Parts: sequence; structure tokens; C-alpha cells
Amino acid sequence: MERHVKRLGILYLVFGGLGLVTAFCGAWLITLFMPLLQLPPMMGDQSTSPMVMLSGAVALLSIAFGLSGVIAGVGLLKRTSWARYLTLGVSGVALLNVPFGTALGLYAFWVLRKPEAARLFASST
Repeated sequence: MERHVKRLGILYLVFGGLGLVTAFCGAWLITLFMPLLQLPPMMGDQSTSPMVMLSGAVALLSIAFGLSGVIAGVGLLKRTSWARYLTLGVSGVALLNVPFGTALGLYAFWVLRKPEAARLFASST
């Protein structure tokens, strides 16, 4: 079981790290190309364009999910007691990210819902 938890921690570090890189690159590209699009402003200011607000919200959500995946991965590798619950929560959201997030979420539920995993994390407190 320890091998599966270690593997899951590494996968969440990679998955969360890739999510962070994607979010930061997407935000950078939007910032770079937004003046070229010349979208109509909502209130006379280009920064309040609906596209700008939507892309900012998506970037913030992507950063939050990526960061939570990295934190979950570090917690799993250190066998902290809270990491199991955080990873189960992050895995529930990851199920919506087809196909890789779904596979990772199902693997996390399979590993972390076993009684051996509960004992592994209970003994590390």
C-alpha cells in the first residue's frame, strides 16, 4: 500500500504542476493577445470586458486546482494525516477532467479508501 500512496503522491505533484504551468501560460497568453482582439468594453474600460473577466476567473480556478494538487501530492509523500482527506476532495473535482483527471481520481479513490491506507495515515500523526 505504501508503494501506491507514494506513486499517487508523485502523480498528484506532476498533475498539479502541469495544471499550474498551463494556468500561468494561459493567463500570460491572454494578457499578451487581449489588446489585439479589441473587444468592446462593458463600462468604457477594456479591463472590464466580459472576456477579460471570464479568462481571469478561469485562470484563478486553474491555479487553485493546480496548487491544491501539488499540496496534496506533498502531503501524500510526507504521509500527513490531512493529506488523505485533501486528496479525496481534489480527486472528486479531478474526475471532471477527462481523461487523465478521471483516471487519476479513480486511482486515488481506489488507493485511499482502503482500510490499509487509513491505517497508514492514522499511524503517521
